[in-house]
Amino acid sequence: MSVNITIGTRFPAYATSMGRVLLAGLDADARAAHLADVRPRPLTRHTVTSVPELARVVERAAAEGHALVDQELEEGLRSLAVPVRDARGRVVAALNVATHAGRGTAESVRGELLPALRATATRIEADLATASAHHALGAGERVGA
Repeated sequence: MSVNITIGTRFPAYATSMGRVLLAGLDADARAAHLADVRPRPLTRHTVTSVPELARVVERAAAEGHALVDQELEEGLRSLAVPVRDARGRVVAALNVATHAGRGTAESVRGELLPALRATATRIEADLATASAHHALGAGERVGA
C-alpha cells in the first residue's frame, strides 16, 4: 500500500467510500446526471468501471447509509464512510476511516468500525444543528432569551 495523501489531494468520487456516500446523498436526478458524465477508469484490478454497476453500488450506499470500498482506489486499502447530514437531513459531508485490507474481511471491518463511525457522525450532526440554530438566532441572541 502506498497511499500518499497531502493537502489538496483529489481522488475520483467513484473509487472512494466518501465519494460514494456523497453521491448517494444527491437527489436521484443529480446522481443520474453525475453518473452519466463519469468515465471510471481502473485504478486497481478491483475498481468498479461499469457505470451501471457503479450506479447499483451508489444506490446500495444510499439504502444502507454507508459505503465500503475494498481496494478499488489502492491495492491493500479498504475504507468505510458514512454521511454527515445538516439539520434538514441533507448530506453535507462524509466521514471515513481507512484500514489495511489485511486487517480482516470487509464484513469484519464493517462490523468493527461502522458503529463508532456512525456515532461520530451523529455527534458532528448534533454540533452542526447547534451551530445552525445559533446562526439562525443571530449574533448576540441566546436560546430561551
